[in-house]
Amino acid sequence: MKEITMAKDIHDSEYDVDIRPYITKSEKTQIVEGMLGMEDYFDRELYLDSALLELCAGIKESVDYDTYKSSGFILMVRDYVTDDIQEIYDAVKYYGSVEMSVKQTLDKMTDVMEKTSKSLPSKAKTNKMIDVLLAKGEKLMGEKPQE
Repeated sequence: MKEITMAKDIHDSEYDVDIRPYITKSEKTQIVEGMLGMEDYFDRELYLDSALLELCAGIKESVDYDTYKSSGFILMVRDYVTDDIQEIYDAVKYYGSVEMSVKQTLDKMTDVMEKTSKSLPSKAKTNKMIDVLLAKGEKLMGEKPQE
């Protein structure tokens, strides 16, 4: 079998720049987390495009976003990582969905219930506490309570 290696950068002659044609899983995770931290659609798009410029085109300095967008440069970068971008959008949609919110809430409730159940006394301890309370009640009242 042929050795499998990471994809090599692709040179785009129109802009004379090398483009990395993939985004790693950990990079996708960071992008999704960053996008989920923003409510505004356009802020999310700006965040994604800025990440693409840095990760795929090696542009780390602050840039004039509107120039890069209107010139077609960002679209060109996006064309090389279309599948990765779709996975990012799918993940943002999934993690932002009502279904996921319900799942997270249920997971938290389950954790709380497990912790609460561990802090409750056992049946034997509960029976012992009842016996102690009954005995103290008998002592205070001078008689045995009726059952």
